[in-house]
Amino acid sequence: MKNFALGSSLCLLIVFSSCKKKKEEQIDPIPFLEIESISATTVQEYDSNVVLKLLYRDEDGDLGFDHPDSLSLYIHDSRLENPDRYFVPLLSPPADSLHIQGGLDVTLVAPFLLGNGNSETLNYSVWIFDRKHNVSNIVVTDPITIIR
Repeated sequence: MKNFALGSSLCLLIVFSSCKKKKEEQIDPIPFLEIESISATTVQEYDSNVVLKLLYRDEDGDLGFDHPDSLSLYIHDSRLENPDRYFVPLLSPPADSLHIQGGLDVTLVAPFLLGNGNSETLNYSVWIFDRKHNVSNIVVTDPITIIR
């Protein structure tokens, strides 16, 4: 009986010592943006909207908001002091913590010349905040030329 108890204890000790807790996967809470494409790099003043196709990835799935006054997408025209802000609707259910990725198409109103010349060049810088106020990386478009 002593051998059975000793053997059982030894087996349990081996089993428990060989079990390792599975490391929890580290979730990166910072959203990630990438520019997939831009509709044009030369546009006619007041005539041609600019469409940005953005790719996003968010490992904890908290991009977008349910209230339209929550403006979380920032797009900054390099010629101006402040960025414009845009509403992004919920991209996953608010209670779930899902890894999400996908695309956003953003149509920007046709840019116009600020100066007296016949053309100007600008870049758009784009970033997004999530519901936990994490800010994504900043992506910058190729130069866009506006012509009169």
